[in-house]
Amino acid sequence: METNLSEYPGRNPIAPITGSATKEMTEVDFWHPDDTIIMNQDEIDEYNQYLEEQGNIGVVNMLKLPHNISRAQLIEMITSGQSFEDTVYLADEKVTPAELKDLVDAQALEAIPDMVTAICALTSAPADMRYYPTTKAGTGDGRFISEKCIDQFQGTQLTLAEPILIYHVSEDKKWYFARSRNYMGWVKRICVAICPRGIWEDYILSPRFAIVTEHKACDVLGVKMKLYVGTKIAMDMDGNLRIPTRTIDGSIRFVNTVLDINMHQGYLPYTTRNVITQAFKLLGDQFGWGGKYGYSDCSGTVNAVYGCFGFNLPRDTKDLRKIKRHAIDRTGVIDYNSVQPGSLLLCPGHVMIYLGMHDGKAYGFHGLASILDDNGELLDLYRVEVSNIDLIRSETGRTYEQDTVLIVEIKSNK
Repeated sequence: METNLSEYPGRNPIAPITGSATKEMTEVDFWHPDDTIIMNQDEIDEYNQYLEEQGNIGVVNMLKLPHNISRAQLIEMITSGQSFEDTVYLADEKVTPAELKDLVDAQALEAIPDMVTAICALTSAPADMRYYPTTKAGTGDGRFISEKCIDQFQGTQLTLAEPILIYHVSEDKKWYFARSRNYMGWVKRICVAICPRGIWEDYILSPRFAIVTEHKACDVLGVKMKLYVGTKIAMDMDGNLRIPTRTIDGSIRFVNTVLDINMHQGYLPYTTRNVITQAFKLLGDQFGWGGKYGYSDCSGTVNAVYGCFGFNLPRDTKDLRKIKRHAIDRTGVIDYNSVQPGSLLLCPGHVMIYLGMHDGKAYGFHGLASILDDNGELLDLYRVEVSNIDLIRSETGRTYEQDTVLIVEIKSNK
């Protein structure tokens, strides 16, 4: 296997291609994408309802979530994703039992009443959602300030204007424990604007909205922030964006404005061409575990792309693997020529977007951290790229193709 390090005219000066991939493969038309509508919006809405009704897949309808839950339910929500199993360092220092206790105590679990009433809110800026109310990274190697940080406390990143329900506040009052459409965790209070329930529901149901179609750092009402592909922002009657902002007391104030960024009014039509087009806008972006440092990991990249069409997919690969509609379980050799481009190729702990076949090899689009070269040496990539799926995974020593256990074709149930 040769690693192609030719120049690429994107965000990353190193070409986002590995193995037998070529620069030409980063052109959308190389894959001969189809412009046929795969699913209309009613069918996508039905698909989302199917996912929500799975119950164990991490996806919810925000409008149907209970606003009153018990203390026991909330504690289960807060602690369900927490584990110190792989955490050896807190920031760059060896973690101590006292520090672990401080993390638990910071959640103020003893202050939770018998019944909890949720508070509606929208994010006023992109925000990390974390397993503990701390910005300190929990890692196995002490690397905590580089793109190679695998922060076990990082869950995901919420986009601007994302609806959430708040259930609890940390001991220092700087963090909220909240639920989003496909995750739950601790969010910085400063990134959240409290919203009356009726206004919150109206914002979610707004028939006028725009979808961000490029990753871009921009000025949003005087605040520098990075907007992400798939971000959904409501619009007013005049076509201005309704940006939620946070007032001094934490309540919401909408500001109607325009932004210097590529957007599409309403969801993009769900076609193979649009899937690959939106995916390739992310080529060369840095890999970031759980959205760390404003970057995307493999499943975050999939969510960004499919969010452009209105899909509410599970956030983590373990939950993506629970999708059974149009899913092909790996029981032997797969004829990739018959697989729909844009399908999800799922390995334990990883997901790729299938692009197609070329010269007898299957190719995928994905965010990945590292692979093994032909000599078994670790090769750090930490980027979003195109590659054949015969690359050797550093986690298992097997190829991505060998580790693919499920293929999910996202298409109509008709």
